[in-house]
Amino acid sequence: MPNTRLNLGSSAKSGPRTFYSRSLHLPTLRSLVGAFAWHLGSVESAPVVFVTARWDRVMIEKGNRVMEVKPDGTVITGTSDDQDRLLQYADYTFTYTANGELVSKCQGSACQYFDYDVFGNLRNVILDNGIQIEYVIDGRNRRIGKKINGTLVQGLVYDDQLRIVAELDGNNQVVSRFIYADHINVPEIIEKGGKTYRILHDHLGSPRFVIDTQTGEVVQEIQYDSWGNIAYDSNPGFQPFGFAGGIYDTQTKLVRFGARDYDPQVGRWILQDPAGFAEPGFPNLYGYSLSDPQNFFDHSGLSTVWELCKFVWKGTQPIRSAFFASRIARCYAARSLCVMKGEAECAKRYRPECPAHKECLAWVNECCDQEFRDCVAPFPLNMLDAPDWSRCANVPYFGLCPRQKGPCAVH
Repeated sequence: MPNTRLNLGSSAKSGPRTFYSRSLHLPTLRSLVGAFAWHLGSVESAPVVFVTARWDRVMIEKGNRVMEVKPDGTVITGTSDDQDRLLQYADYTFTYTANGELVSKCQGSACQYFDYDVFGNLRNVILDNGIQIEYVIDGRNRRIGKKINGTLVQGLVYDDQLRIVAELDGNNQVVSRFIYADHINVPEIIEKGGKTYRILHDHLGSPRFVIDTQTGEVVQEIQYDSWGNIAYDSNPGFQPFGFAGGIYDTQTKLVRFGARDYDPQVGRWILQDPAGFAEPGFPNLYGYSLSDPQNFFDHSGLSTVWELCKFVWKGTQPIRSAFFASRIARCYAARSLCVMKGEAECAKRYRPECPAHKECLAWVNECCDQEFRDCVAPFPLNMLDAPDWSRCANVPYFGLCPRQKGPCAVH
């Protein structure tokens, strides 16, 4: 599959833009909306970077990055084994446990080492400068604290599995409070030091600007490359959220999303997906967001399928709305016809003053209402089936005023 370069030039306001180039074949998307090429776009606020990434067929099918061309023309290659474990990328080498968890990441003799608990939570990291980082995990596998060389430096308080409502210091004193709106894992408002700040984020939930709501001052600006690496941060550590709203560690450069940690330097998770092969058509347990972090995200660290479904559902909204409206009209028209037939049948059987006539009409309306609900309910899986109203055509015998008998019978 050929590569496609998207060249958007430069802007007088924002300067040169970030470029991305790739063609991606996604069987999952193809099965939903047809075969098409998926292209990464530009981020106007990003720094002066030109990145061209190219993959061979293995990358397209399994999500392993095999080559990257840097802005200066330097070519970086990567190799993976049959289990999709990244073994080498540029001058970095990687080793893993038998379970597929990243153990070491080395650049020459400078290495970082990683350790996990039995649930796959990253618990300890030894940096190349000897600093030891320990993460505190609660019974729901949420990261609730960070220690450096044994000293607690940060605490996190949650509202649910993903939403952090407060950040604490090493003495368990509240540093910041967070207020949410539409996003799952990134807030809209920060209350810190007696001031209120507004977070402006992009379509992924990545914070781009943090603004003092009283003065309008930008207290933090963050810029990312296409994989989520921070290219510029005017105020590191001011708040804990990073790429796509994950918990960003300024020392390890990893981003925590629910169950796993994402390494933006290589664009993949540091351990396999605990959910297994949950993404049909994309059999790579280390792949992050279908290898398309510009358009998709994975807040839970388990699967991108849900986000993909929401994307397709939103994209087909106009079609679904029109089809549903048409079906509603058809079902309502059929209901009206059902009621007319039923009322005629009741009139044939009973005089209007007969109690049985009222019972007959009540049954007809109830039956036709139920058929209307059944007609609409199959949407969207059975949209083309015509409604069947035959059940209401057989009006039952109520027994009070049989035809041709008694004062209420029609003569």
